[in-house]
Amino acid sequence: QANWAEEHPENPSGGKFAATWDVITGKTELPGNNSQWYFEASRPILNGEADTPIAEFPYFTFLYGDMHPHMLTMLYYALAFGWMLSLLIYPINRMKWPERILSLCIAAVVFGSFSASHTWDFYPFLGLAVITLGWSIWQTKPGPTKATVLVIASFVVAFVGLAVAFYSPFTHWFKTEYMSIILWTGAKTPLGDYLIVFGLSMFIVISLLVKESLGDLKRAYRKWPDFKTLTKILVLISLVLIYLVSSLIWKSNYQVLRLGLFILIGLGYQVFFRRGQSKLQMLTWILFSIGFLLTLLVEFVVLKGDVGRSNMVFRMYIEAWFYFGISSALALTLLLAGIKKWPQWASIPWIIVLALLVIGSLSYPYLATGERIADRWPNITNPPKTLDGAAFMLGEADASAPAIYDDEGKPLNISRDYEAIKFMQDNVSGSPVIIEGNTVEYKWGSRFSVQTGLPSVIGWNWHTRQHNSLLDGAWITKRIDEVANFYNTIDLEAARKFIAKYNVEYIVVGDLERARYNPEGLTKFQNLVMDGSLAIVFGDNTENTTTIYKVTTK
Repeated sequence: QANWAEEHPENPSGGKFAATWDVITGKTELPGNNSQWYFEASRPILNGEADTPIAEFPYFTFLYGDMHPHMLTMLYYALAFGWMLSLLIYPINRMKWPERILSLCIAAVVFGSFSASHTWDFYPFLGLAVITLGWSIWQTKPGPTKATVLVIASFVVAFVGLAVAFYSPFTHWFKTEYMSIILWTGAKTPLGDYLIVFGLSMFIVISLLVKESLGDLKRAYRKWPDFKTLTKILVLISLVLIYLVSSLIWKSNYQVLRLGLFILIGLGYQVFFRRGQSKLQMLTWILFSIGFLLTLLVEFVVLKGDVGRSNMVFRMYIEAWFYFGISSALALTLLLAGIKKWPQWASIPWIIVLALLVIGSLSYPYLATGERIADRWPNITNPPKTLDGAAFMLGEADASAPAIYDDEGKPLNISRDYEAIKFMQDNVSGSPVIIEGNTVEYKWGSRFSVQTGLPSVIGWNWHTRQHNSLLDGAWITKRIDEVANFYNTIDLEAARKFIAKYNVEYIVVGDLERARYNPEGLTKFQNLVMDGSLAIVFGDNTENTTTIYKVTTK
């Protein structure tokens, strides 16, 4: 931009467009580090402030590649939406009994799985399934109103009962402190930040909402002189109340809710009062309403005991993306189908705004994908090109330089861990307990349990505390201290007792353990090999390798 301003003093503002074009065409690189252009997009709300929550979205989830439950359950989203769509096409009460039973059982397996895999999804999806199930039956009118309600109730009870029953062994034994919500008193989402996240979907659906409501508003305006005086007074009072409430909401810093108030009024009218709508329209309103309510929910409540509202926003937003994505796609179909009937003064500006929003949205996958690929291990210029997600540990593809991890000033050659991890993946069966060095969060600790999935004596500190939230945190601290004592002690008998206590089968000693624990304590493992308590199954017990010991006697 600066160069453009120097070369074209008559039009310095053109630098923004020229610089943007140079980036798009590859003539220049984006300023800043690589992660800024893909990672920061997941923190657009109150960016850089104390209450900045995570606002992850599906493309970022897969681009970042963090194997969390919210990623794994996305496949089940597709199954859940597919089942609900099938009901709209072929209502369950029109099926034969074997088909009904099979359909309910399949749905219960899919929707019930959220209770075990990603609890945040369970109640919203269960509620949507109940709405879809009831609505699909209601549309067929199998009998008088009372009989129809009984039919709906019977199917709903059967579906919910099966969904809960199928996963009751898990829910019965899984206990956590995170079972309640409290009011959120921290910073609220600015409207501008909210629109950065959901602006495209909001524009499309609100456009359809305005289009569908405009005709009714015009008719009401024409009939206004014929309304009774009392009706006019009630309408005016309602409008004044809406204005006062929206002003109060804005002054209370609930900016998103002020916009939401008008949207919810419009959605409520479309869903509950407007007649003659197609199934496609109703599906659009319902999906968008649920997604929108989820995003409003995080402005008021937060999970008790959690870290701020990061997880609350993160989980609700990632789910809302799917509701918004499907509903906005349906809305866009409905809008484009009738756009030829719009006057040009409305259609042309609308298309221009839509195009700009689409281009802006597509700029992220276009720019961020390359930046994510380029965001490699420090000082590694030519990493291996492979689908192996652990290959970053190898360093340069030609093995000219290993990947080095700076552990508080101590260099760790993590390429040695790569070979040891691959050995365990290829040769260890079942779920034997391992022990490895432990560190604070976001360090190199727990790398074997992370990469192999094997249980370790102690895992990631904060996650372990979350998963055992009903326990006193001192238990976790004690376990971490025990791991350190195990590696540091020179007492062979104390080491044997620790191994027996936690049923340890494999012991890891690599650069991390050599950097964090006493050398004298690590020498005991060779003594335990000599007396037959341990056997070396990988490595050579030198500083040139990561050594894996297998427990032979306990």
